[in-house]
Amino acid sequence: MDAPREFPEVWERSASFVETPTLSALCFVYGAERFMRGLLDDLLAQTILPRMEIVIVDTGSPTDEATIVREYMAKYPNIAYLRTPERETTTSAANRCIASARGKYVTLACADDRHRRDALERLVDVLERSPQHALAYADVAITDTENENADTATVVGHLRWPDFDPVRLFQVCAVGPQPVYQRRLHEQYGGYDSNYVTAGDYEFWLRVVSQGETFVHVPEVLGVYLRSQSSNEHANQGLSIAESEKARIVHWPHAWGARPAPAGCYLTMLPSPVRVSLNADAPAPTAAAVPLAEPATASAALDAMSALAAAAATARSNAEDSPLVSVIMPTFDRPDFLPRAVQSVLAQTYRNVELIVVNDAGCPVEDLLRPLDPDGRITYVR
Repeated sequence: MDAPREFPEVWERSASFVETPTLSALCFVYGAERFMRGLLDDLLAQTILPRMEIVIVDTGSPTDEATIVREYMAKYPNIAYLRTPERETTTSAANRCIASARGKYVTLACADDRHRRDALERLVDVLERSPQHALAYADVAITDTENENADTATVVGHLRWPDFDPVRLFQVCAVGPQPVYQRRLHEQYGGYDSNYVTAGDYEFWLRVVSQGETFVHVPEVLGVYLRSQSSNEHANQGLSIAESEKARIVHWPHAWGARPAPAGCYLTMLPSPVRVSLNADAPAPTAAAVPLAEPATASAALDAMSALAAAAATARSNAEDSPLVSVIMPTFDRPDFLPRAVQSVLAQTYRNVELIVVNDAGCPVEDLLRPLDPDGRITYVR
């Protein structure tokens, strides 16, 4: 396990701290004061709470997480808290949590994500009944609104993951942000690799799967994921892409044959936001989702792009200057190549052309396209 920088380990715990937890919820926070009450209320509302410990590492945060955590510690015996005097990397902070965790199972509890009340118990139960699997993961609802909980979430889409396939995992991190897994994985395979800044969890999943471990998918929406451009992953999109590919190269078992190219998207967006309660007994309201093409399935991708082109053409059918040719350009996490491809289309001698760029849930490219389109010939679909 990666050894974090040495600081005195002064964990704060209640005198009646839970003795034999089944699950350890690992929380490593920095600049997350505005999320702390929501995070703790969410975890303390879990049905597995009597069998769960909450392990928090505050890695030298400039905001006042400490006051909030200590307020909750005075009421609940399930919380352990450590503050380091200096900021650490996410992987080092995670490894501090792991070293202190005592549960048979662990879960990564991000400060800005939320869970259905029975989510963690549901995933633990799946692993208890299927001990051959090392990790359980479920689908999540997506919100753009901070600090909403599973009772009142403004859902803009979903991440509906596929059933586990080790090869597919090497194409896309189809596990999601809220898995529960066996702590013994860290005892066998080590901690999170400190060389990874944004893709530490993905590298670890690939590491254990390459050694024969298996995961299990629970096809239920058990959590709420905040889609935030300031998150570690999204704020460092290029680094995340590079680290993910590095992990694939390092851990791909040569005995599996040729390594497939990165591909796959399991995001579906709703036509408009919908207020739902994941905890309600009644099923969530349904709305027609617009799935983004899944690159791993060529026919599905072509169908989706054709539909997008047809919709764009219909919307402009009454315009006098409707283009005669529509060029459809799908893209997924290729920002270095996209401008050259776009310029090659717009530089054609035949001018009655429109370009439809379909971003298949990849990194943002709007800023790349804007200076290339002074004549308004690009239609952009994300």
